[in-house]
Amino acid sequence: QQQQQQQQQQQQNLQQHISHGPEQDPYPGARCTFDKAVAQVSAAAAEGAVGITAVHACGALTDVCLDVAVMLEAPIAVMPCCYSGTSAGVPQAARRALGVSMAADLHRVYRLSASKCYTCVDFAAIPASITPMNRIIIAERAGARQRGERISKERR
Repeated sequence: QQQQQQQQQQQQNLQQHISHGPEQDPYPGARCTFDKAVAQVSAAAAEGAVGITAVHACGALTDVCLDVAVMLEAPIAVMPCCYSGTSAGVPQAARRALGVSMAADLHRVYRLSASKCYTCVDFAAIPASITPMNRIIIAERAGARQRGERISKERR
């Protein structure tokens, strides 16, 4: 029951981040509401068939992606950018010593680690010559390697 309450709270938090209402269709003719999309993605996530990726997820959009991944217990790889307003909850000493972007991303990594649905949360990067906003936050779901190994053995 506690897990169900947490999932309901996470879904309410996500809906607050979405700029359009849950019944407003951002893609005319698609006939998909936020609730229906979450239900479809949740069903796929239960089968281990969903991963969340985002490139240059501006500001709070990175946090929305992280919230969705935690809610679905899905693996995630996200490349944050535009850090204004993203360091809420990060101690001033950390922001001053590490800079806002690193302090915000460390706070995000701690949030993912605290969720207990990931066995590995880490940073990666692409070459800075491609983009200076090149840090990637990666989280691997608990048991992912065992499932992947089992699937590859079944396919042999």
